[in-house]
Amino acid sequence: MLVLSDYKSFVADLNTSGSYSGFLSILALSSVIVKPIQTVWPIDVSAGQQPPYSKLIAGRGVTSCKHPLFVLWTTCRYEGCLPVDINHIVPLCESRVSGMRLATPQ
Repeated sequence: MLVLSDYKSFVADLNTSGSYSGFLSILALSSVIVKPIQTVWPIDVSAGQQPPYSKLIAGRGVTSCKHPLFVLWTTCRYEGCLPVDINHIVPLCESRVSGMRLATPQ
């Protein structure tokens, strides 16, 4: 189940450093940049299943899902057990190294 805060609280949290920000902020960002965003969660949750935080998100006005912006959900600390404190995202940018294409954090 997705539990959402009211609009006023959501906007206030977006403008507060260190406050919680989730999929709604990614959805809003996608609408602003008019580009899909592919979120990536690098830790396997269950064998053979896609991690719940790996999603292709297209905000209002986004008409194509080609060439999304990739962001990596991450945490400052992970001890191998849940719950995990997911507290920031890192943009992944494509770069070339010796003729190879790699996605690297920026």
